[in-house]
Order: sequence, then C-alpha cells, then structure tokens
Amino acid sequence: DVDESCVQLFAKVVQRRIYKAGDFVTRVGDTGDVMFFISQGSCNATIGGEVLERLEEGQCFGEVVLTKMIHRTQQGMSRADAVKSLERMADVVAVSDCVLFALGLEHANGLVKKVPRIYYSLEQLSKIRTNRLLQQINGLSE
Repeated sequence: DVDESCVQLFAKVVQRRIYKAGDFVTRVGDTGDVMFFISQGSCNATIGGEVLERLEEGQCFGEVVLTKMIHRTQQGMSRADAVKSLERMADVVAVSDCVLFALGLEHANGLVKKVPRIYYSLEQLSKIRTNRLLQQINGLSE
C-alpha cells in the first residue's frame, strides 16, 4: 500500500511523453536516468529485432537503469558519472501510439526517500528482468 501523499508526489513529478507506433523509446547502448510507465498503448522490448517482452498498459520499463542510478548516486557517485556508466540493455519500440509517464532520477530519489519500499519493488523487478534477459540472450546465441 502506498499512501495518498506518495501518489500525489508521483503525479506531480512524472512527465507525460507521447510516442507514435514505430518510435524508439530507448535504444540499446543509450545512457539514461529515466524509467517509463505505460498509460496507453504497448511497446516491445527487443534486442537485435528479437522481441524479449511485450509491455502493456500499466507496466513499466527502464527500472534497471534507474535503480542502478539511485544506488550509485546514494553511494556517492556523481549523477554525470553514474549516467555515463550505465547503458540501456534493450531497444523499446512503441507498437502502437503510446502515452508514457517518465520518472527521472532527481524525482525518483525523492520518492525513494519518502517510501523506501518503492526502491525495493523496482529492484526486484530489475533483477527479474535482468535474469530473464540474460537467459534469452544465452538462448539466442546458442
């Protein structure tokens, strides 16, 4: 359960972004400090054109980079160095016209301080996705 003040803070800090079908939201190797929540539409996470996961309304992506950024900056690494040290693991392409909400590092840190379990939930999702991605990459290379 998340209290109402956290929901209100979240609503104030996310940025609405619109993507057309076929647009790349992220690309493998891009640096970034933003994660995305799908409000409308769907996206595919791909590597080399192979679909790894279909992402639908209500789901999020980009949590791997964001959780690592939070961890590194909390350990004293500068934001600039943390961004340079992390790259996107997959392309994410809009399958249909999409409305996404972007949560950047500067606002994510505030949410995490207010509700630490958000970080742990995102970290768990990050571990699951990273393990799944590694398994799929190993399967593609065989």
